[in-house]
Amino acid sequence: MQRINIDGMQDIELEEHLESHRRGDNLTPEQKRVIDANDTWAISLIEDLDKNGLVVPVGDSFKYLDIRHYNYIQEKWFNKEKELLEWNLGRPPTNEELLADAFLHHNPERFRLSYTLNIPYKICFNKPKYYANRLDVDCFLAEAEEVHPFRYPYFTQIWFNTELLQTRVNGYAQH
Repeated sequence: MQRINIDGMQDIELEEHLESHRRGDNLTPEQKRVIDANDTWAISLIEDLDKNGLVVPVGDSFKYLDIRHYNYIQEKWFNKEKELLEWNLGRPPTNEELLADAFLHHNPERFRLSYTLNIPYKICFNKPKYYANRLDVDCFLAEAEEVHPFRYPYFTQIWFNTELLQTRVNGYAQH
């Protein structure tokens, strides 16, 4: 079993760290109630980014390729967020409360990360933002590959999409 050292802190077992994400140990009971069990690992990774103030820079490093599909999935995701807020409030939230919650918890960026982890074949890098946040983005994707049940090659897929899109754009510009 591998051991890692994080910023001079005591050693932790890498596999134990990954397992804690698979189980969603850092999620609240309310979050676990509304999250599909198959998404626990992904939401757990995103939650760690949020706790470290990295949701916005890492989330901004990705962009979607299919706006209609993205909006459709986003609507379903925000309904889950609304359900979680309703559970916490004990009543349906007002529009103002929904908006305040979305900004407070970086819900648009969190959704983009969730979409990235669940549908990476429809994501590419926002290159300027990716290069500005490369270390954090690469670490996020590497950990996602380790935690994913089938070790999905996130970076490879997203980089391929990015280059394919760039080739198409350059091809259209030449005509």
